[in-house]
Amino acid sequence: MLSGLLTWALRLCFLLASRDCFSNSAPICGVQAPGDILIGILQPCHTKVEGLDNRTQPQGFNCADFDLILFVEILAAIHTIDTINDSGILPNIRLGYVVCDTCADATKAMMNAEWLLSINGSLPVQSDVTEYRPPVKVVIGGYYSEESIPVAKLLGVYLFPQISSTSSASILSDKTRYASFMRTIPSDVHQTRALAKLVSHFGWDWIGIVSGDDEYSKLALESFLVNAEKNNVCVDFQEVIPQYLDNSQSKLLIKKVAKSIHSSTAKVVLVILKEQLVKQLFLEMIGTNTSRIWIASDSWSMNRPLANTSGIMQIGDIFGFTFMTGKNPGFEQYLQKLSTPPGMTNHLIEEYKQLRFSCTQELLQYKECLEKQRKVNCSLPESQKYKSLEACSLPDPQQANDDFIVRSVDLTKVYTMRLAVWAIAYGLKSLLKCNKTMYGNQFYFDESGDFVTGYDLVMWKKVGNRRKIEVIGSYQLKTKDVYVNWDAINWGTPNNTVYHECLRCPNNTWSELGSVQCRPRTEKYFHWHEAFVIILLVAASLGELLLLVILIIFLRYRDTPAVKVAGGNLAYTMMAGLAVSFGSSVLFLGRPSNHLCKAQQTMYGLGFTLSATCILVKAFRTFLVFLFDPDRQHRLKKLYKPWAIVVLGTAGQVLICILWLGFDSPKVNENTSDQSMEIQIQCVSSNIGFGIMLGYIGLLTFICFMLAFNGRKAPGRYNETGYIIFSMLIFLFVWVCFIPVYVTISHVHAGVEAAAILVSSYGIIFCHFVPNLYIIIFKRSTNNIESYLVQMRQALSNSSSLSSVATSPSILSEIASHSSHAVNSTDSINSGTDGSAPVVTHSQAASEIFTSSSLSP
Repeated sequence: MLSGLLTWALRLCFLLASRDCFSNSAPICGVQAPGDILIGILQPCHTKVEGLDNRTQPQGFNCADFDLILFVEILAAIHTIDTINDSGILPNIRLGYVVCDTCADATKAMMNAEWLLSINGSLPVQSDVTEYRPPVKVVIGGYYSEESIPVAKLLGVYLFPQISSTSSASILSDKTRYASFMRTIPSDVHQTRALAKLVSHFGWDWIGIVSGDDEYSKLALESFLVNAEKNNVCVDFQEVIPQYLDNSQSKLLIKKVAKSIHSSTAKVVLVILKEQLVKQLFLEMIGTNTSRIWIASDSWSMNRPLANTSGIMQIGDIFGFTFMTGKNPGFEQYLQKLSTPPGMTNHLIEEYKQLRFSCTQELLQYKECLEKQRKVNCSLPESQKYKSLEACSLPDPQQANDDFIVRSVDLTKVYTMRLAVWAIAYGLKSLLKCNKTMYGNQFYFDESGDFVTGYDLVMWKKVGNRRKIEVIGSYQLKTKDVYVNWDAINWGTPNNTVYHECLRCPNNTWSELGSVQCRPRTEKYFHWHEAFVIILLVAASLGELLLLVILIIFLRYRDTPAVKVAGGNLAYTMMAGLAVSFGSSVLFLGRPSNHLCKAQQTMYGLGFTLSATCILVKAFRTFLVFLFDPDRQHRLKKLYKPWAIVVLGTAGQVLICILWLGFDSPKVNENTSDQSMEIQIQCVSSNIGFGIMLGYIGLLTFICFMLAFNGRKAPGRYNETGYIIFSMLIFLFVWVCFIPVYVTISHVHAGVEAAAILVSSYGIIFCHFVPNLYIIIFKRSTNNIESYLVQMRQALSNSSSLSSVATSPSILSEIASHSSHAVNSTDSINSGTDGSAPVVTHSQAASEIFTSSSLSP
C-alpha cells in the first residue's frame, strides 16, 4: 500500500461525502453525461487556439484543427466509464463525466479547470475539502505536460485529485508543488534515461537534437543531456522550435532546423516535439531528400497518421519509445458504432461526423477530378483529410459510421487513459486499497504518484508505401536497461553512423561543437599584428618622440622664463617619469610572461608617481607664493623641500610595489573554457595590490588638485594652476572609467590599462609642457624676464585682491634674496608709511614663479 495513491484515495473519499448530481449550467464543455459522481476530463480534441498571440481581452477561445488521435483519447475515457457503469463494480453508483476540450493550450486548460471547480459559476476560495463540494470529484488530464503543470498547481490549492494518462514531465513528480497530481505513466526521468541508453546501445555517439520551447521539452532536453553525457553520447547541435502551432515564425524556423540537419555530420536526430511540428519538419526533410535515423519521444512515436504521410519512406529509419500498452476490450466495436445516447451531450462526436460524412464542395470537385483524370493528379485539401468518399451519398451524416478511426489510429496508445479511469473506479470501490489487478496485470503508483511500468521500444517499419509501427524491444525501469529484438529490425538505412568514440581531448586541445577532431587551442592575447595594438604602439612611440623633442627644446632655452615656469630641473624629472610610463604601456601588449607581468605594473606605478610628485612640487610652490597669510606661509614653507618631496613621494610607491611583488606578485594565467577554442592568456594578481598602487597615485593627484584649486587666483601667465587642475581631472576621469571595465571585462584588462596609461600621460604632456613649448617657439619676444615683469605688474594691478595683501617682512626678505639672482629689478620691499606690514612687489612674485629653488629655508 503506497502513500501516493493512499493520500489521493483519502481525499477522494472525503469529496464523496456529497453526491451532487450533474447540475452545472452552461457550458464551455461540450461533452457531458449525468451521474452520481462526476469525472472531469481535461483533454484536447483540437490542436490549437486561433489568434492566441493577438489576444488582448478575456474573450472566449476559438479552437481549430480537429485531431483524430486526441479525439480517440477522449472516446477511450468515455467508453471505459460506460464499461465500468455496465460492469456493476460500483453498486448503486453511476459515474458521469464532463469533457472539456483544452485545445492543446495551457491557458484554456486553466479556464476549463476553473469551470470544473466552480459552484454556480464562481470559484470558491476556501481550501477545506470537507466543505468544498463541487459537482466534479476528480479530474483526468491534461494531455500535454504544458497543460497539466498549471492545472496541477491550481487543483493543488484545494488538494483536488488529478490523474493524467500522458503528461510525463519529471517536475510533476514533485509532491510539494503538485500535491494532488498522479499519472498512469512513468516520469520522463525514465524516458530520457531510456533514450540515452538506446542511442548508446546502438553505438550512436554523435547525434543532433530538435526540441520545443515549452516546459515539457525543456525539462526533457535537460534530463537527456545529463544522461547522454553519462553514456558517452556527444551532441552535434540543439535546435528549438516554438510549440504554439500558430506562431508566425514556425515555418521559417523549421526551414532553418531542416537546413542544420541536412548540413550536419550527425546521422541520428532525437526529436522532442508535437506530432504536428514533426510532420512539418519531415515534409522539409522530404523536400531536401534528407535521410537520417530519427529517435521519437513518446509524444509522436505512435502517431499512425504521421506514419502514413506521403514521402515518409524517404526520410530513413524511425525508432522511439512509447508507454507500455495493452488491449481495450470492446473499444474497436464502440468506435465503429459511434453515437450519443439519450440524456447525454457529445458535440465532439457531432463535429467528427460532420467532418467525416458531410458533403462539401471540395469533395465534389475531387470526385469529379477522379472521374476525368488519374488519381495521382487529384488531391483533397488538408481541411478534408478526414472526409469519406461516400459522404455525398449519405442521407444523414450524424447517423453514419465506418471503420475509419480503427484503420487510422493505433488503439493500443489509449491504454493509459483506460488505466486512469480504472484507477479511479478501484479507488472508489476499495477506498483505501489502491493497487488492484486488472486483467491479470498489476500496476502500482510510487511515492511520487507515478506508475511503475516501463516503455515499449517501437520501430516504424517500411511496408509498401507506408510505415507500420511495431514493438521491437523494451526498457525496464527496474533494470534500467534497453532490450532489443535484433531479428525484428528491418533496416532501411545502412547502420554506419558510428564515426568516433566520444573522448575528452588531450591537454591544450579541444573540439568545437560539431567537430569530430581535436586541435590546439588558439592563444588569446593582444597580438602585435592587431589593429588595436598597432594604434597603441604608434601612440606610445609618438609620446616618447614628443618627450624627446620637448627635452631638446627645453635644454636649448633652459634659462628662459617659460622653462622656469614649467619647473626648471623638475621638468626634466617629469619627462623621465613620463618616458617610463609610455614605455610601460608597451609591456601590456604581446604574449605576457611572469617577468613582464611584474615589470608592466611597477614601471607604470613608479614612472607616473615620479611625474605626479614633480607636479605636486609645482602646485605647492604656486600655492605658497600666493599665500598672503604670513603665519601660514611661514609654517608651510618649512615643508617646501622640492627634491625631498619628489624622493619621499616616489619612495612610498617603491615600498608599495616591493610589498606587492613580495606577497602577491602578478603572474601569467591561462584561462580556458569548455565552450571555446581559445586560451585566454593574461596577467593576474590580487586587486588589492593593484588598488593600493593606483590609489597612491590617485592620492597624489588629489593633493595636487586641491593645492592648485586653492591657488587658482594667482595672476595671469604665472598661474599654472589651471593646467594642473585640468591634467589631474584627466587622470582621475580616465582611471575612474577604467576601474569598472577592469573589474567586469577580464579579457581586455591589458588593452584597457595600456590605453589608460597613454591617455593620462598625454594629459600631463599637453597640460604642463605644450603651453610653455608654444611660448618658446611662437612667442619668443615675450619669453624674457622684462616682459614677464611687465605682465606681472599689469596682472597684479588689475587684481585688487592680491595687490593689497600683506605678508611678513621676514618672508618677503627671504623671497627677495632668493630671487635676486634671477630678477634684476629696482623693486624692493616697501613698508607702508602708516606703519603697516610691507606688501609683495611685482618682481618678487614673478621671481618666485619661475625660480624653482625659491622658498628654500
